[in-house]
Amino acid sequence: MAKSAGSLVVFLSIFILLLFCNLAKPSTSDVELNEIIEYSCSSLGDCKMIQQGGSCFNPNTLINFASVVMNQYYATNGSNI
Repeated sequence: MAKSAGSLVVFLSIFILLLFCNLAKPSTSDVELNEIIEYSCSSLGDCKMIQQGGSCFNPNTLINFASVVMNQYYATNGSNI
């Protein structure tokens, strides 16, 4: 997935709305969770940890996957957005 300024702005807006101690809020829609997962994994280059057999696959839920990749994105970038 190619990154563009527009997708970065959308990602940052959603990321800031969802972020609370690097956990996605339970009220977040599946569409927003998928956008976070897609953008974060694209930026990180590797999301094997949330794929089947990965260390963070369980619980197998979108909210878990989004929380894991948000935390990894934050840890990798080393600063708040």
